[in-house]
Amino acid sequence: GGIFGGVYMGLSTEVTRGVLDVPGQPYNLLLRRSVDFDGYLDILAGAFDDDRDIAYGLTLIQMLWDRSEPTGYSAHIRDPLPGTPAHEVLMTAAVGDHQVTTLGAHHMARTVGATHLDTGVRSVYDLEAQTDPVTGSAYVEYDFGLPEDPLCNLPQRECDDPHGKLRRLPAAREQIDTFLRTGVVENYCEGGVCSFPEQSGCVGGETNEGVCG
Repeated sequence: GGIFGGVYMGLSTEVTRGVLDVPGQPYNLLLRRSVDFDGYLDILAGAFDDDRDIAYGLTLIQMLWDRSEPTGYSAHIRDPLPGTPAHEVLMTAAVGDHQVTTLGAHHMARTVGATHLDTGVRSVYDLEAQTDPVTGSAYVEYDFGLPEDPLCNLPQRECDDPHGKLRRLPAAREQIDTFLRTGVVENYCEGGVCSFPEQSGCVGGETNEGVCG
């Protein structure tokens, strides 16, 4: 898993190379932007009238979560703990993920010091982009043709959720195989562009304009 896999790769004394599929951190960022949190948010809304109180509460709880989630450990993928070997990770993310926002993946990638493999999708703030091949830890995005994510603290809900689609793409599977065998990250998408709009599930006209109003 791309979330607790980040903890494992920061602590492992045996595994030196791993793949983090649809990763992210911290939980405080992920939860409010995940459709999986809807039911829990309803419970919190029943106890707190002001949405700001929920935000404050999750921020305070984050200080406890840091002890067990990637925010407390992913930096040690780049800066190994005493007695642990150097680690390398391939981080793969699906743009428009309904369950794990790519904002969390960007956060983890910057913490790890990953290089952004340019797949013709978009640039990512404060990540150095490079065409293949990439050695060392790398971050790779695949696009499935969904509309832009909401700018506010809400999840993407439009079209089909691409969360589980990435691992089934032949190009992604071949990329993973090469990395685990050789430590090299290459782009296997046709023409170097990892965009698959035919898998969006959109019927046309979907947009997140106005959802933050």
